[in-house]
Amino acid sequence: MRKQHVKAQYGQIVASSVALDRPPATPRTKVPPPKPLKSQPTVNGTDNDESLVDQSNDTLSITSLASVVTNADMQAAIKLCSAALYLLAGTGPDPNSNKLMMQISTALKSCQNLNYYLPTLQLLSPHIERMKAATAKTKKCREKALPAQTLVNLNANMVWWKYDGYYPTQQRVQNLFNTASQCIERYC
Repeated sequence: MRKQHVKAQYGQIVASSVALDRPPATPRTKVPPPKPLKSQPTVNGTDNDESLVDQSNDTLSITSLASVVTNADMQAAIKLCSAALYLLAGTGPDPNSNKLMMQISTALKSCQNLNYYLPTLQLLSPHIERMKAATAKTKKCREKALPAQTLVNLNANMVWWKYDGYYPTQQRVQNLFNTASQCIERYC
C-alpha cells in the first residue's frame, strides 16, 4: 500500500500518489431529498413563479417571494410614513389627532434602524405593504378629525412606545405598523 502525499503551496493542493490498495468506490445513486414536514414552509420552484407554500394548517396560504420586503424596503416605508404623519400633524385641524400622529411618527423613527431576518420580514411584509398603501393615500388627504373611539384605541396601542419603546419585539413593531396605517386610513 502506498501512502498518499499531499502538498499545499500558495493555496493549491496537489495530490502526488493516488494508488491505494482499496476497492474502487461504488457510485452513489441519486436519492431524492426528504419531503418537508407539514409545519415547514416549502419553496415550490417553477419557471413562471416561485412561491412559499405554508402547509401548517388546513387552509393553504401562498406568499409570493417577490412580495417579501427587504430591510431596506422596510426602513424606507418607515421613513416615508413617519414623514407623512409628521406633515399631517402639522397641518391638521384637530389637536388630539395631531398629538397622536406626532407620537406615532416618533415611534416609527425609533424603529428606523431595525433589521430583521427573512422569516420575520415575511411576517411583517403584509403590514409594511399596508403602511405603504396608507402613506400613498396622504397625497390626496381630506384631513378629517379622528373619531373619539378611534383616538382611544390608537392611543392605547401607543402606551408602550410612549413610556418604554426600547428593544421592541416583532409583535410590537407589527402593532405599530398597523396603528400607523389605521391612523392614516381613518384621518384621510
